[in-house]
Amino acid sequence: MLTTIICSGISSGEKKILETALKYKIETRGYTTEKSGLNTEKFCLETVDSEKDADFKNAELADGIICLSQTAFLESDSLIDLKNYCLLNNIHFYFQDITSGSIHEISDRIGSFVFENGISSLMFKTDDSIRSGKADLIQAVFESLVYILLMKTNPEALASPIHVKAPDNSSSSASVESVVDDLLETVPLKDRVIISNMSEHELPDVLLVMGITILSKYYWPKNNLLLDDCVKISGRQNLEEFEIAEIIIKMFWKKLKKTHRIRLVK
Repeated sequence: MLTTIICSGISSGEKKILETALKYKIETRGYTTEKSGLNTEKFCLETVDSEKDADFKNAELADGIICLSQTAFLESDSLIDLKNYCLLNNIHFYFQDITSGSIHEISDRIGSFVFENGISSLMFKTDDSIRSGKADLIQAVFESLVYILLMKTNPEALASPIHVKAPDNSSSSASVESVVDDLLETVPLKDRVIISNMSEHELPDVLLVMGITILSKYYWPKNNLLLDDCVKISGRQNLEEFEIAEIIIKMFWKKLKKTHRIRLVK
């Protein structure tokens, strides 16, 4: 499980990462320089003399490092040095061009790297190629990453930061079909039409938007009847909670394709 974000916060994108981490109640720590202008106490940062010192001290704290760039290849000498340091010290290193796909695609790649390597303390570093104005994109990628990782490891933690109303004990359904029928009546028509016109490989985007709401309304507190029906439909035991939402969304999508697949008129 991701527990700590390590970041100097020197760039505008890194500042957004630190702010978003606190929003999701993820610990922040690390080293920065005075020029960052950050509230070091708020983010549990210590000040050092140079950005290079901050980078290497932050690397010492991390299980893995994500370097975000607007180039296809690692070109900066300082980041090449950082990568070599990781190789020497068995720290996982991942380089990602933030222009190489959609927000979901990029965050999914990073999420696979973090999840597969069991990283709990993750360092973020943006290189000098990232132009001003990209801070919001970096924030969106990071927030999507947090969502993906929490859906896999601790989905209940999502309810507070994204303001999902906690369900009461009576708001449960016994089957996937009954949940889908309820969604068909409650999801706005425009959204139903949009989802019906999606391809199957786009469904992870729907999961990102709707997954936590579905779990909150229909599954939490634990709904064993719904879980049993999902196990029966999937043919798999020991389903993770995000997989329950995934099964429901896929059936919802299939029903929509039969009734709502129309051409959108602008």
